[in-house]
Amino acid sequence: MEKLELQSACFENIKTLCVNYRKDSASRKTLEYLKKRLSSLENQWQDFESRHMQLVLELEDKDTAYFKDDIFGKTKEMFLATKTDITNKLATLGNYCQWISFKDLFLEAIHKNPMINNVQKMQHLKTKLRGEAERLVQHLTISTENYNSCWDILNQRYDNRRLQFTSFINNMLNLPIIQNADAYNLKKMHDVITECLNGISNIGIDTSNWDPIIVHIMSQKLDSITFSDYMKELQDHRELQNLRDFLYFLETRFMAYETIKSAKKANTTVPEKSPNGKTFNKQTQMKKHNYNFVQNKTNNYHALHGKCPFCNGGHVLRQCDKFLRMDFGKRNDTVSKLQLCKNCLFSHGNNECRSTKTCKECNLKHTTHCCTMRTNKT
Repeated sequence: MEKLELQSACFENIKTLCVNYRKDSASRKTLEYLKKRLSSLENQWQDFESRHMQLVLELEDKDTAYFKDDIFGKTKEMFLATKTDITNKLATLGNYCQWISFKDLFLEAIHKNPMINNVQKMQHLKTKLRGEAERLVQHLTISTENYNSCWDILNQRYDNRRLQFTSFINNMLNLPIIQNADAYNLKKMHDVITECLNGISNIGIDTSNWDPIIVHIMSQKLDSITFSDYMKELQDHRELQNLRDFLYFLETRFMAYETIKSAKKANTTVPEKSPNGKTFNKQTQMKKHNYNFVQNKTNNYHALHGKCPFCNGGHVLRQCDKFLRMDFGKRNDTVSKLQLCKNCLFSHGNNECRSTKTCKECNLKHTTHCCTMRTNKT
């Protein structure tokens, strides 16, 4: 029974991953997001499949709901549909930066698959090529004989660490200087830095000591107001700057901009006619019942301008000494009273938290500062 319970929990995990993936917006599905989601999904599936084989061999009573409802078959169908969709979004090749992720995914899903013949493999391959990569093999017709030649040509061209490195570095350094900060520009900077450094690490180059260089170069591309706010957030102006903190700063800023933009859309005044012919404002009527409206607007202001919503100091909440001196229970209460998200520690109303960070203690979707597991340990 214990294995059935574990299998049930694993099924729920896979289901949640698949459902959340479908619900997430296209803008959130960055390369890094897709890689993490695919990795989590495959890890859960491996556990599920392995435990299923054990249940088939060990469980004599096949009259349980697990077997009668074909939970394994339904889970496999759900897993494969989501994996295929993620793979299709990831697996395109048009430049050196895309080669490693493309090659790994294509090898796993297509090249090494004994159920697919060479004609089908080449058909899959050609549909995933873009730009230069597509032109490189356009002279090869789809056939059994041409598949290996096509794959070899692409390997010969793109399996080049020097040019891969150059492409990643150029993508990062060629980001334009931001004139007026908005969600799009700050999110783009955040994602390009993350993807390029991960790409460089994936070709075997150690980037662990690059933080001060990368932060210095990229912070110079910020507009003057955002740069000034970032300087105010530094805990120690004598120490070298940390890339993780810089990326967190960018993340909180673009999330705040997105929240404010959503709030403005939600509060757009559109006069409508009532049945008696009088005009009235629908949003004004709704706002009367939105008790968190003023508080959320205030919290968005704090997030955007680097103000602490707890003590109103010139720092964000996670750097507030008064907040950090509290025990974990009081921190949780404070976050709840301030109507902040327990994952990113600022308010985004009823919108889903877009932060990709998880708790360092238990890996769940909340900040380490408010982890109940940590409370139990202490």
